[in-house]
Amino acid sequence: MIYEIGEAVMLESLNDARARAFAEYVGNDLNELFELRECRKAEGIEFVRFTVKPDVPSKPIYPGLLYEEPLVAVFFLGIGIMPEVWSERGDFPDVPHLNMVHRGFPKSLCLFGEDPNFVFMRWTASLLGERILWWFKENSRGRLHGPGQSLEPFLPAALKAIILPPQALSVPEGELFLDVYVANSGTRDEVFVADSADKLPRHLQGTKASLIQIELPGQIHGVIRTSPETLDQLQELCNNAGFDLLDSLKVQLRKRSGLGLENLRGTFLVLRVPMVRTEGGDVERIDYSVFRCVSNDGKELPPGELGVQLGFLAQMGGKYQALLSSDGAVQGASLNIRLEMLQPRLVLTPDEAAYASGSTESDRSKMVMFGLGALGSQTFAMLARQAFGRWTLVDEDVILPHNIVRHQVLGRRWGLYKAEEMAHGANTIFTEELASFVNADILFPMGQAEAILNASKDAQLIVDLTASTPVRRQLSLVEYGNARRFSGFFTPDGRDLVCMAEDGQREIPIDCIESQYIRAILNDPNLADHLPAFDEPFRFGGSCRDLSSRISPEPVSIHSAVVARTIRSIDSSTEAQLFVSRCNPESLEVVRHTIPLYPSHSSKVRNDSWTVKADAGLLQKLHEFRKAKLPSETCGVLLGDIDTQRKCLYLIDALPAPIDSEEDPSSCQRGIQGLADAIREAERKTWNQVSYVGEWHSHPDRAVCGPSDRDLIQMAWIADRMYPAGKPAFMLILCDQDLHCHLLCEPGDAI
Repeated sequence: MIYEIGEAVMLESLNDARARAFAEYVGNDLNELFELRECRKAEGIEFVRFTVKPDVPSKPIYPGLLYEEPLVAVFFLGIGIMPEVWSERGDFPDVPHLNMVHRGFPKSLCLFGEDPNFVFMRWTASLLGERILWWFKENSRGRLHGPGQSLEPFLPAALKAIILPPQALSVPEGELFLDVYVANSGTRDEVFVADSADKLPRHLQGTKASLIQIELPGQIHGVIRTSPETLDQLQELCNNAGFDLLDSLKVQLRKRSGLGLENLRGTFLVLRVPMVRTEGGDVERIDYSVFRCVSNDGKELPPGELGVQLGFLAQMGGKYQALLSSDGAVQGASLNIRLEMLQPRLVLTPDEAAYASGSTESDRSKMVMFGLGALGSQTFAMLARQAFGRWTLVDEDVILPHNIVRHQVLGRRWGLYKAEEMAHGANTIFTEELASFVNADILFPMGQAEAILNASKDAQLIVDLTASTPVRRQLSLVEYGNARRFSGFFTPDGRDLVCMAEDGQREIPIDCIESQYIRAILNDPNLADHLPAFDEPFRFGGSCRDLSSRISPEPVSIHSAVVARTIRSIDSSTEAQLFVSRCNPESLEVVRHTIPLYPSHSSKVRNDSWTVKADAGLLQKLHEFRKAKLPSETCGVLLGDIDTQRKCLYLIDALPAPIDSEEDPSSCQRGIQGLADAIREAERKTWNQVSYVGEWHSHPDRAVCGPSDRDLIQMAWIADRMYPAGKPAFMLILCDQDLHCHLLCEPGDAI
């Protein structure tokens, strides 16, 4: 079997800390539902083989599930992905919630429907063990598989315009080769577009054409009065302007003979006319006219054929060669070459786009955006049209059919990377590129880590629109340069948008702003209905995580506009920001609710191995609890989040002493009345973003601000309850003069 590769080893020889922790968990004699059988290790992978005794009824919905199941937990070294759990039975039944595997591989239990990055952030051995037991219990009773999920995954102004890039009008006496296509061909709205091939829409086939620029001497305005319809008429107008058009064409066509003219199918003459008000006066503007050379049958006239008809070139062996003696054009019909006059329109420049958007010039600051989903794609599209920022777009996802409902990309772009598609679209707007892309996940970038790091270190702003707490933690706790962080996301029902922006000095980092946002959910009556009751998501595939919300695209567009405007204005204020923008789903009326922010506090504990993060607002709340009960001590519980992977404890909120607590000047015995319900309610209101993380209590005035012997006894009590879950024990002590201290112990520590 595949899990029998490598060699059997003792538990202590496992290299992966998660593998060792899980082996200890299933091998604990007190854990009667698990039994450790063997540990194995091979290159890049480690196995923990064990038996589980799940709660399976005598007549399970899916026959074949046993009261004792041989399983193996698989840990992949060094690539940062979730462990997998396989069955060792070749006859393991085909039940719901099995992962897709290659033929010949063991059955793999699909244990987590949540975002794997979120699960990985909080992973512990007990979490894995509890989820295994839950999987068997629910699956054997037919409750694991939702009813909505499928079982299998499956001169005067011309009437017509030509759009030109700036270089088409900036090459004096030169020749430019561009692709030209015709939009709305054969209609009165026909428009010609000339550009580099890589800038043209992918679905249009361009005609490779030569744009020959001809510059006249300065003209008093009003020389050209009628539109020439033939080359002969254009030559006459140029003669009247003191310029020999044919001589210029002869020079340009002959010097380019033999250089691939046979591959060009169209010729466009770009007439550049400097205009002055009076003879000898300054040039006030440049007038441009474009003439399309047309053959007698109405098709494009190639530049080589134009040279032949004018007597400058001859076609020999499929090539166009210059004639050795040709003093002028052939007389007669050779000049009766039809011309179609076009009105040149220049491609928009970034500065023009910025000006049209109300700015003075294009902002060319380097920026990075993570997340090009619904909110990210629409926000970036708004900023790109205004030429705001020069971006690196980072997203690993590809476009799937259901994305089109709210994503900026239109059309059947299935399977293409979101970041790459958005960057390509932005870079076709102007001649100056606005965006590059990295098709990667910031949390597991594989070979793109250096590209993400380099882009972030050069950036002046990092924008996170992933709606992912793990990503916000990554951007806060990992060094990605000094750029301010901005994060935005909308609630699952699409009604509320949350925006967070660090201050200019990054003294309140984005993860601490998020903690204050979560505390506001718990305490601010304006946000009582902020997070909606859980609703069954829309399933777009057969996997457990193939989920999407049912949200109308209109509020998403409004939220995107708010985010884009906030990003544009962020440099005008150096203060940190946190607000909730509420959009009425019927009227689309938007109301902003601003949440005050407090300075953050970060402390290193346990020999700098753990970081405890809080903010002045929480500490102020705790000290108000303390002062209200003086001279007695008081106590309560702390709510927060424990990031076991980054060893960071976030203190988010606190509950006061329950009403049955015993408080006096020398001690506080915390009660329990109503406490469990209060904790469950906090978990419900925040969608499990907070939970119990430890205890707090106060010391009276003039007491030592440190743990007493009684505090150490309480710490041992906390450890007894936190260690089995693989979490640290934590206590916060409040003292007079607004002082406080922390006490944190890790699993395995003796107290």
